[in-house]
Amino acid sequence: MDACNFRNMKIICSLGFSLILILASENASRAKEWRGIVPLHSTRADVERLLGTPKQSTDYAFYYSLPDEIAVVWFQSQSCDEFGIGWNVPPGTVTSIGVLPKVDYHKEKFLDGSKFNVLDANAGLFYYTDEVDGLTVETFNGIVTSLDYTPIKREGNLRCPQIRKCCIDFFSEFDEYGDLSPEDEKARLDNFAIVLKERLNRGVMVVYGTSRTERSKIMKRAERAKKYLVRKQGIEAQRILIVDGGYRELSATRLNLQTIGGVNSGIYLFPDPDPEERNKKRP
Repeated sequence: MDACNFRNMKIICSLGFSLILILASENASRAKEWRGIVPLHSTRADVERLLGTPKQSTDYAFYYSLPDEIAVVWFQSQSCDEFGIGWNVPPGTVTSIGVLPKVDYHKEKFLDGSKFNVLDANAGLFYYTDEVDGLTVETFNGIVTSLDYTPIKREGNLRCPQIRKCCIDFFSEFDEYGDLSPEDEKARLDNFAIVLKERLNRGVMVVYGTSRTERSKIMKRAERAKKYLVRKQGIEAQRILIVDGGYRELSATRLNLQTIGGVNSGIYLFPDPDPEERNKKRP
């Protein structure tokens, strides 16, 4: 091979390699990143480099309370061979990011165009999911209350092939009570706060009652309970959501635990309408 042809081949190879790098970069950038963190591409070290030391940390998550957002960054804690759940990526790789805004946003800030699925979860909750780019936006009464950044659809082949039935609890109810004395209610709320902090969760207070009037009274009590959790237990206000759960013969307040992003982050309620509303719908 003469020198000229050798130089031409080097140029072609160099261009080809550069094209591969560009395509790889474009594929990675399709994922919805949050503050430079991309699910299945960023690591624990990347997160600490970008955000600093977390307020709380476990083997599977970092918790941050930032000026305008609360965030939980979830990691693959064990390999697929060991645990069988999650993603086939090295332990310590980011798998999803849950964000609770501390300021009021509308969904249009995060969703481009109309390439998302809409789910009406009742009680004022809606979920807008962009599966292609890996983002779910939760709104409550029109305001964004949660963001869940997940791997993009084309990386679905990286899911762990096995899911073992073991120790994961998908039921979100923690406690439920009716008319209690202030001291007894505070004791229940103290226990609720302990678990919220330990599990890096958010809490949902679901109010049930015999009528809208009755539930509005219980909602006011729930607001006082939320203030107690914020002022006395140090729970950020954005981590507590109060929701009308609909009709029930016996009034009650249910305390639910929901993850911030990741598995079990969605709030799905099926409230029964009040008797007068059911009667209006009858012919």
